[in-house]
Amino acid sequence: MRGKTHFACGVAAVFTAASAATHAGGSPDPVLWGGMLFLAGCVAPDLDTPDSAVSHRLPWAHRGLAILGVRHRTLTHSLVGVALCGAICWAVAATSPGALWLWPWFPAGCLFHVLLDSLSDAGVPWLWPGGRSRSVRGRTVVPGHVGLYRVGALSEYVTAAAVCAAVVLSVPVWDLVLATMPVA
Repeated sequence: MRGKTHFACGVAAVFTAASAATHAGGSPDPVLWGGMLFLAGCVAPDLDTPDSAVSHRLPWAHRGLAILGVRHRTLTHSLVGVALCGAICWAVAATSPGALWLWPWFPAGCLFHVLLDSLSDAGVPWLWPGGRSRSVRGRTVVPGHVGLYRVGALSEYVTAAAVCAAVVLSVPVWDLVLATMPVA
């Protein structure tokens, strides 16, 4: 999925969460602050490809991953990558007493990115470095790929629109979940 569609799906998720928080009687402000980190996480896994918009904006980060030998849809598109990202975010947040609640937002955005990419015809290596990829019609695919859309094709935008609609329509579910949570 391209950066703009990852971002659009992320915006739908953040505003849905903010709406659900408001419906539950809370303030949307913490969700919107955390949502900025979530949106950054929605595009961050593509730092491993030189063609991505995020790599053009953060070329030093892309070069760092390239120096480490991280290729596209390997570490940054796996559960290992999401867990590593979460551990780093938690460690950084733990050094700032008031910011600990922010740590899950960025890795959650990364996980959302990987979930969206797993719907593509190429899939993602969830269990990287394990699993074997194979070539299908000249493209590398990984086991368990869904193949709902092809990056850059109309099917990508249809899939993104369906994901955005599903996320927005999930507000009543979030209302129910948040209503059962204790208020701090």
